Amino acid sequence: MYINHPDLLYFSKTEFYHLIDAGVFSFRNIDLPRKVGYKPRKDGKKRRTREESLIRINRTYKDYLTYLEAHKDEDVSIVQMDTVEGTKGGKVLLII
Repeated sequence: MYINHPDLLYFSKTEFYHLIDAGVFSFRNIDLPRKVGYKPRKDGKKRRTREESLIRINRTYKDYLTYLEAHKDEDVSIVQMDTVEGTKGGKVLLII
């Protein structure tokens, strides 16, 4: 429809697909053979689990700055540590 009648449709192809998803037309996604064959894209947002949120309590950069401000008179050593993990359950590299 979009290719055969471009003079009647005043919106982009992307908007056309959005309108099909919204159910504006009498045909649906199942009537479009190529659209049904594609998987929907992921939104790219990684959702945090409850455990990941609980781990972050008192471990944020703001907490770090608060700690440094509270202990600025003392001789505080700042050390950075990181881990590099290959495959799950495989070798791990600890960098200090």
